[in-house]
Amino acid sequence: MKPTFSILACSLGFALRATAQVMMEAVTTENNPMNAMYQMKLMDRNDTTVRGIVNITSGPGGLGVMYSCRFWGFPNETENGPFPWHVHDQPVSSDGNCNSTLAHLDLIDRGEFPPCNASNPKTCQEGDMSGKYGNITNASGGNVYEVTFIDNFTSLTDGLGAFVGNRSMVVHYRNSSRINCGNITLASINGTAVPTPSASQRPSQGPANRVGAFGLGVMLAGVAAMIW
Repeated sequence: MKPTFSILACSLGFALRATAQVMMEAVTTENNPMNAMYQMKLMDRNDTTVRGIVNITSGPGGLGVMYSCRFWGFPNETENGPFPWHVHDQPVSSDGNCNSTLAHLDLIDRGEFPPCNASNPKTCQEGDMSGKYGNITNASGGNVYEVTFIDNFTSLTDGLGAFVGNRSMVVHYRNSSRINCGNITLASINGTAVPTPSASQRPSQGPANRVGAFGLGVMLAGVAAMIW
């Protein structure tokens, strides 16, 4: 019986490693709607001068999502920066508490460590924009930080787990504490502005089920125990 268990244990180990590798790769999004623009505006707060606006549209041919970003009003970068920023899983609550946004959008259950490798963005958290495309820099003393990029791993298709249209963005100090945040909302359809929603709907996970390698490992271990 022991040789059988050893073989099963080895098989389980290989399965877990393979599962971890699969779960660590984000999925490229396609067929994003070409007629919609979403927008994020950092809140007008009395406790910070940090402001920003991000226009979000579909990438060429509906492949991926284009982010056109402008940030300004940041504190001294030498003391406080550079400044990470991310798409967070939940919208900002009605009281404006940035902690209500919870963690980064992370459908692959990657976690924040080790840090994102920008040369291989599909292995990063979907919401780790600074990890994939750079921190906010040179945005103090009247300067404006501007960047435009296409992210292939977020979506504007409502119902998908990678959909960002009912989530939020958060900008951070170098020590990861939160400076300001804002909800991502639908701004226009076919060039026509839409009303700003009065409340944010809490996003569901959609069809992208978050079954991590650990969870699958527990199930496989249970099967192994019954066989042994």
